[in-house]
Amino acid sequence: MDTVSSKALIVEGGAMRGIFATGLLDEFLEQKFNPFNFYCGVSAGALNLSAYLAGMKERNLRLYTDFATRPEFMSVPRFIKGGHLLDMDWLWEMMERHLKLDAVKVAQHKFHVGVTDIQKAQLLFKQAKGETLEQLLKVSSTLPIFYRGFPKLHGQAMTDGGIADAIPVRHAIEQGAKRIMVMRSRLKEYQQKTSVFDHLLAYRYRKYPELALLFKTRAQRYNETLELIRNPPSGVEILEVCPPPTFSVSRLDRSKENLLKSYDLGKQAASGVMRQWHNMNNK
Repeated sequence: MDTVSSKALIVEGGAMRGIFATGLLDEFLEQKFNPFNFYCGVSAGALNLSAYLAGMKERNLRLYTDFATRPEFMSVPRFIKGGHLLDMDWLWEMMERHLKLDAVKVAQHKFHVGVTDIQKAQLLFKQAKGETLEQLLKVSSTLPIFYRGFPKLHGQAMTDGGIADAIPVRHAIEQGAKRIMVMRSRLKEYQQKTSVFDHLLAYRYRKYPELALLFKTRAQRYNETLELIRNPPSGVEILEVCPPPTFSVSRLDRSKENLLKSYDLGKQAASGVMRQWHNMNNK
């Protein structure tokens, strides 16, 4: 018999790279596959989970291939002039008009969304509730620098949950998960390295020393999470689902052709993933 939060689904973020998980989850919806009782994600991972839990097949396919590729959302000239590179306000307005989530359905599930507290430099997990769902998802998906300033949640400045923990597997284990599926947005062999951008972010937010430290140690913590996924504690089994080698979507990819191909890769992988999950749970 399942215990509370015993079977978890974790979805990694990664902006446009999340299109692979969109394909997987849409095929799960098509096959009426949802054996989980706990869900957790940050950034694009949380967005993908919200559409899945709302039962809105192809909702995020349109989000990625239509609205997220438009110049109104992503604009380098605007960014150079001091505006947003990624205009999250515009994107959320478009989703409110054309892709509104069924928040009631989403709230029926135990679904935690991670956001990074600016002052404490800590990842906070919030239960997705109807009245705060959209703002919670927006805050979790808003990348520093790319969006000028910090959005607020309950009056507190927050930012992208992936800054503190891109793949919240540890949280799922703490919630009691024994069987965990982790949907990745990176190739299996990927190991994160501290980049020039991480150091630039640390310098930009130096007046928040603990947050600056998060940027500097992001790669180390990411790689430690990969180690946890591949060497879980006793009594915990984890199925890691990574895109195939042909997957080549970048964080800010705007090629509709590339995005559609990568969505199809997710759909094609779904039957094998479902079979692996079944086998893992019937040993």
